[in-house]
Amino acid sequence: MLSILFWRAISTGAEMDASIERGYMLSAFHPIVLCVFFLAVIVLSICIPVPILTAISLCFAVIAYVLLHASTPAKMLAAMLVLACVVTFLSPVFNPLGETVLFTYLGERPYTLEALAYGASIATMFAAMIVWFAVMTEVIDVSKITYLIGTAFPKVGLIVVFSLSLISRFAARLKDLAQIGAKHGTSKIEQAGSRVENLIHWSFDEGIDRADSMKSRSFGMGKRTSYKRYSFTFKDAVALALVIGLVSAVVVCAISGSLSTEYFPHVVYPVVSVYLYGAMISFALLVALPVAGMVWGWLRWRICVSRI
Repeated sequence: MLSILFWRAISTGAEMDASIERGYMLSAFHPIVLCVFFLAVIVLSICIPVPILTAISLCFAVIAYVLLHASTPAKMLAAMLVLACVVTFLSPVFNPLGETVLFTYLGERPYTLEALAYGASIATMFAAMIVWFAVMTEVIDVSKITYLIGTAFPKVGLIVVFSLSLISRFAARLKDLAQIGAKHGTSKIEQAGSRVENLIHWSFDEGIDRADSMKSRSFGMGKRTSYKRYSFTFKDAVALALVIGLVSAVVVCAISGSLSTEYFPHVVYPVVSVYLYGAMISFALLVALPVAGMVWGWLRWRICVSRI
């Protein structure tokens, strides 16, 4: 059934009610595996700003985002393209360093090729991070985050749950207050102040009621009990080991010093070596894992259909 839902999202662009239905092959993994993967990809992309690695990261992030969103990713990807172009072309404006001057403006202020290349690298990294965060929000929902935090830090997890729930409830409450007719002769500022005042009173009253309810249920008076919906299976162990192995390979190649890139006073890219190829292959395999998982779900569906 899940395979059929996934195929419908890919082939027709149908809107699903939950992200687990769009990327169920990824959501089927234990939350700690998903968190380790996305944290590793984001940290490596930031700490190892090699142009070829950031380009690989952005490429697979876009593919994963397109697969998750089917026919509706154009708006976000267009925004990312505009943002990348703005960061790239504005970089030489704020950073005049570099030897290769393309032209001058405002008198003698240089617009250099090195600053342009540096801006393109930073723009690619930022675009990759934003797309990866978008993919992560589709795969890791609030329940998984609170499960991980609540298991190790129950009080922190409770605060996170309440904080996230209050955002949507405040927005809904403000919408309800906006629909209530305002008094004649009052300005928009007075109306907005009245709504905020009512919202604060409502939040305090609800907080007191919630605290009394939790106290009546003996919250904090004994050992905490929890209901775990996620079990760490052999599949999760293999996936976690694979992620850790690929991350370790990239880190070892980076420690060797063969991935260093310089932009000023002139551009110096990493020298082609075994470490560079090792980092490229390991990082490409790492960021390709979500795409491979979703493609495997599509292939499994096709195999099931062919056997009917």
